[in-house]
Amino acid sequence: MSDLVMNVGGAIGGAVSGIVVTAWSYAALGLIVGFTALPLLIVCLFASLRRTAS
Repeated sequence: MSDLVMNVGGAIGGAVSGIVVTAWSYAALGLIVGFTALPLLIVCLFASLRRTAS
């Protein structure tokens, strides 16, 4: 099941990234991915800090 979910996610990501690059540019794709990943980065940073403080 995990392989299926990962492969479907990769296929969807590839299709969406192709549409974004076609409509705008690679720079726009990078900004979209960066702003999408930023909340996850913040959550991981706080989880890491909390773990080291305990």
